[in-house]
Amino acid sequence: MLTKRTNILFEEEVFRYLVALANKNGTSVGDLVRKAVIKVYQKPDLNQKRMKVHKEIIKLKKGFGKISLKEIKEMINYGRKY
Repeated sequence: MLTKRTNILFEEEVFRYLVALANKNGTSVGDLVRKAVIKVYQKPDLNQKRMKVHKEIIKLKKGFGKISLKEIKEMINYGRKY
């Protein structure tokens, strides 16, 4: 149940876009804004986890050093044998 109210000012062009998008999706501008807020601000943990995993992958890649194209092909062919 919605219990809190706020007012948001948009530039005319942005508001027209939101109205058109809401009409296309059969919803309201308020619903679009609420969903956007939840997606961007209420689930930051997921984004933080993704960033942490990404950084860990980058660290792992640095530990491998440079792999030649020939080595990559050999690994692919080796994997195909089994």
